[in-house]
Amino acid sequence: MTSVRTSTVGTPAVDEVVDPGAGPRRSILAQDRSRRTREGLIDAAFGLWTERGFETGFETTTVEEIARAAGVSKGTFYFHFARKVDVLLEMNATIDLTMTAAARDAVEAGASVDVAVVRALEEMAERTEQMPRAALGRILREYHTSPVLARERSPFRTMLPALFADAQHRGELPSDPDPERLADLVAAIILSSCAAWAEGRTDRLAPALTYAARVLFAGVRSLNG
Repeated sequence: MTSVRTSTVGTPAVDEVVDPGAGPRRSILAQDRSRRTREGLIDAAFGLWTERGFETGFETTTVEEIARAAGVSKGTFYFHFARKVDVLLEMNATIDLTMTAAARDAVEAGASVDVAVVRALEEMAERTEQMPRAALGRILREYHTSPVLARERSPFRTMLPALFADAQHRGELPSDPDPERLADLVAAIILSSCAAWAEGRTDRLAPALTYAARVLFAGVRSLNG
């Protein structure tokens, strides 16, 4: 709703039209521009790295080149990312969010915890295989040096204990295993399977992930059933 504010300073008084919604709208527009700029930097970086061969392109491509390709300044790059590797971590975080959504949607649709986790892993595999193997290897090395960072950046890992606790409450899983421990085991499956794919020891990521997850659930039920 538009209101009128009347100035009390000076004569005669000056009426000013004020739109209370202008501020929030400007904020939304600014956020949208920031998101588009961030996505543009990610696209520009991956385009250059892929064009030059990721193994060497990541190291040799400068921040200035990425910013230029995205049509922004170097300062804008550093406003969004502290380091080049943070571009990779951002891409991985996006994949993690899709995993979380896939698992949540499956549970809300009535799927078992097994199906929910497998669907999340399949979603992850499909998106991860679109990036160069060397890119995933670099992400894994970054997380290996900072495991706390890896956990903090993973909504999927954060969600898993509650997912397993709910499954135990519904009787889908034995009540004995600690949900946090089960979440750690799933995280270990993801890391080991991703490492094997990044190093070229397996052709497809999805079968390795889903097989290991099914073995985990079968083992939990067998040992604690």
